[in-house]
Amino acid sequence: MEEFFTSLAILATLATFGTGALLWRRCLRRVKQAGQEAPGLREELTKRQRELEVIYQVSQVAITHPDLETMLSAIGAQMEEIFGVSSAFIAIYNPKQQLIYTSYWTINKERVYAEPMPYPQGLTTILLKTGKPLLLEKDVQIVAPQLGAELTFAEKYGCPKTWLGVPILIKQEAIGAMSIQNYEKEYAFGEEDVRLLQTIAASVGISIQNAWLREATRLELDSRKQAEAQARHRAEQMNAINLIGRAITSGLELDSVLTSLRVQCQQIAPQIDIFTVALYDERTETFRFAQFYDDGVQLTEKPRHIQQREGGVTAEVIRTMKTIYLPDTQNREAKRTHTILHHGKKHARAYLGIPLQMGQKIIGVLSCQSYQPHSFHAEQIDMLETIALQAAIAVENARLYEQTRQRMQELEGLYEVSLALGSNLNLQNVMEKLFQKCHEIFPLDVFYIALYDEETHIISHPLFWDAGKFCQTAARDIRDSPGLSGEVILSRRTLHIPDVLAPNAGDSLQIFRLGGSPSRCYLGAPMIARQNIVGVISIQTYQPNTYTPEHIRLLETIARQAALALENSRLYQTAQEELDKRKNSLQNLKTQLTEVEAAQDTLREQAIRDPLTNLYNRRYLNEHIKTLLQDSINQQKPLCVLMLDIDHFKKLNDEYTHLAGDQLLQALAEMLRASTRPGDITCRYGGEEFILLLPETTLEIATRRAEEIRQRMQETRAQFNEHSLSATISIGVTGYPYHSDNAPDLILQADQALYAAKSAGRNRVICWSPSISA
Repeated sequence: MEEFFTSLAILATLATFGTGALLWRRCLRRVKQAGQEAPGLREELTKRQRELEVIYQVSQVAITHPDLETMLSAIGAQMEEIFGVSSAFIAIYNPKQQLIYTSYWTINKERVYAEPMPYPQGLTTILLKTGKPLLLEKDVQIVAPQLGAELTFAEKYGCPKTWLGVPILIKQEAIGAMSIQNYEKEYAFGEEDVRLLQTIAASVGISIQNAWLREATRLELDSRKQAEAQARHRAEQMNAINLIGRAITSGLELDSVLTSLRVQCQQIAPQIDIFTVALYDERTETFRFAQFYDDGVQLTEKPRHIQQREGGVTAEVIRTMKTIYLPDTQNREAKRTHTILHHGKKHARAYLGIPLQMGQKIIGVLSCQSYQPHSFHAEQIDMLETIALQAAIAVENARLYEQTRQRMQELEGLYEVSLALGSNLNLQNVMEKLFQKCHEIFPLDVFYIALYDEETHIISHPLFWDAGKFCQTAARDIRDSPGLSGEVILSRRTLHIPDVLAPNAGDSLQIFRLGGSPSRCYLGAPMIARQNIVGVISIQTYQPNTYTPEHIRLLETIARQAALALENSRLYQTAQEELDKRKNSLQNLKTQLTEVEAAQDTLREQAIRDPLTNLYNRRYLNEHIKTLLQDSINQQKPLCVLMLDIDHFKKLNDEYTHLAGDQLLQALAEMLRASTRPGDITCRYGGEEFILLLPETTLEIATRRAEEIRQRMQETRAQFNEHSLSATISIGVTGYPYHSDNAPDLILQADQALYAAKSAGRNRVICWSPSISA
């Protein structure tokens, strides 16, 4: 995500041209729009928007100072203002003379004029050699000599505490360097400063190149016409690039972005016969073809690993992060040095693979191929490489949009799962609903629910779905044949096997194949209710490396809900069976009816109570909040809603297990019972979230009571084994008639205020206001 925002700054360098400025401003609007669609990114987007404006200001300085030395002096002064430093340095390297010329140098705001420095000396030489940024956070006088740099200036001017420098690159060749220093403190700069200085250097590189072109035009009067023609051609190219960039970045759907990219590339190079865009997953070291067109026909290819032969030249582009052009794939040298694979009916003769990069991170490969050898000339390759920079931004933007939309769909699906499971007490119906919702949320080819009997150690599979049909499987004793389900039950932990067929993947596990095609990726989560293991819920696919950490987290959440629903269904089914038996008996009818009624009362109480905390649950809240609100409206009395959440609860679960988290939830529930009045309603809303309804309570008093609850939580302790657990909470407050007279709106406002408290640093109380939802 970080590289996504950084790479947006590349568009600011196009601001030196007319249409480039329009595209840059359009980019800012797109960033703002993305912030509206993904509220969690607003703060980061505001920060990136300010950085884009800084880069645009640097570009404007370059435009208004056509003379190279004047331009670099103005940019150096602006660097000091942007980074808030009093020492800055800009140097240009002359490879023919092997000298480094200092164009701008200040130390503590005083201008320093230095003679040209020989190439092998100084920290600048390191930037020119490596072409990468260099950050010395401390001990500059020690670290620099270790890197081979001579600090010739230190004897006269002293040594800085922190030194940051980046190369000025033109077509991946270092032609100079930019540096900022702090002579007062160490660790003065961070990664954000490195990235911003790199982006400024990219803009300065283009400005230097343009300045050199103008200087060459002035000195070579005889070649004026040729230079002017080149300038016009360059302007036409930049205009074409701007138009292409506008077309590529005009959508957020990945398919439409890639289709637009293919059309634009074919306009630049009509000889393209095969066009592909491969997207790289760094986590699994695999790539997939998001678009693969061969002679106008769209193909589908399986994911490939970059360390295996199947990766071909595309994998090589990913590994090297460099453009690879093979004028003739049938050439003997090309075959010897590259793994060339052909997938269509006709073989490509000319191959061009360009990395799609976001800063130092590669996200994929853009490939253009032709059936004819030597099809692509240097100018087309340069244009396609420039387009690839914009394409990387558009693709990553589409990815981010897709991830955000997918996350919203997952949350919506999780909410639907909760409603579906909580609204049914029939065991078979619960399992079928669970399968239906999981099938909508997850990628899966196999799904099963295994129920466990602790007394007999038997597991059964009342629901097993494989390759589109339901199957029957035999029950087994996990003491004799544990299998993967037994491993999950005995460890009480989630089991994830990215590839069952990978070497050594199942050496310590017993894997059963129950029919159908063998699964490659396995994910199984334990269903635990009231600290008792109910069974296992598992999803599997025929493709390896399918499930991400987000999938694992989501299945664990569903498993906890499913465990409670299945346990309630079991209790309900047991009660129903008992009721049927008693109805068939004529003896002790009154006693039997009394027992059945008591069991039903217990079930009804269980249906509205959270089994862990014994507080009211979400169903009870939904049934009573509307009635309570209507009574408040009729009696013209206030009603306040508090929503609270345990801070960093997931971290506590990860460190001490979910059993520790349950202990803390019970301690919080006990504290809430002791802190509320008889007329107040306290509910566990879900997970670590709780809601309090405070009738006849003003907003001021409700806020004060929320603060008291927050302080009491700081003093609350839960004992787990030898650990004394504690946590803080964040609370959101809203109420009628202050904010809304609608129950769903009050809950949403309390949730928004809670989210604002989390964003403000946690462990605090925030009352809802219209500005929070803006």
